[in-house]
Amino acid sequence: MFGGKGKWVDFYRTGDELFDVMCQVEKEADVCSFFMMDENFLFHRKRALRLLELIEKHGKAWSLDVFSSANVLRSYTIDQLVRLGIAWVWMGIEGRDSQYSKLAGIDTFALVRELQSHGIRVLGSTIIGLENHTPENIDEAIEYAVRHDTDFHQFMLYTPVPARRCTPT
Repeated sequence: MFGGKGKWVDFYRTGDELFDVMCQVEKEADVCSFFMMDENFLFHRKRALRLLELIEKHGKAWSLDVFSSANVLRSYTIDQLVRLGIAWVWMGIEGRDSQYSKLAGIDTFALVRELQSHGIRVLGSTIIGLENHTPENIDEAIEYAVRHDTDFHQFMLYTPVPARRCTPT
């Protein structure tokens, strides 16, 4: 819809724009908690750190729920995440030996424990049906996910769905 993998639309390009709209929503809806419906909100580091600066400058005690990849989470200090108000994160764990670069070199078990130890709840997301999954090892794949002991866990089925092309008659 937005141009394919690696393409996105920034509705709020800067931390200042985002802060302004959050202040407006806070006032109009009387809320202090925001769900950032962005596939990888923290990926835009300059925007997130400017938002943090403004949150601190104006004494906001906001709570943010975000999607994020493990490698992007690791690019911030735990202190930055807490000060930004990250309270809940939906993170792809995918599966042991997955080839996703967002997980390369990341100990997801340690990351989940660290986030939780600082009050950040984690929804882990695991893909079932990867190329290496077989009837013989699927239970092991599920156990690997469960051992993360996330606050919530989602299992996504990786399933091919054939498309039907319709040609005008």
